[in-house]
Amino acid sequence: MAQADPGELTRDALTSCCAGSGGRASLPTLRQNLGPVYLAGDYLLDMPSLADAANSGQQAAEKVLATLAQRQTLA
Repeated sequence: MAQADPGELTRDALTSCCAGSGGRASLPTLRQNLGPVYLAGDYLLDMPSLADAANSGQQAAEKVLATLAQRQTLA
């Protein structure tokens, strides 16, 4: 198995793997419609996971494609 160079790995001191008992107060804001901007990632979920991050990316991509198709119809 390949070893990662320790110089390539960083972790933000403010990042945690899961929210405390009160949940994450930023979730409602992150989930709002931001016009043509579509956020994706496990940080949008209550319990982040790799599978949920991939699913979030798929959903964001589908929204982008739907928006582009709608804009072409209106043009």
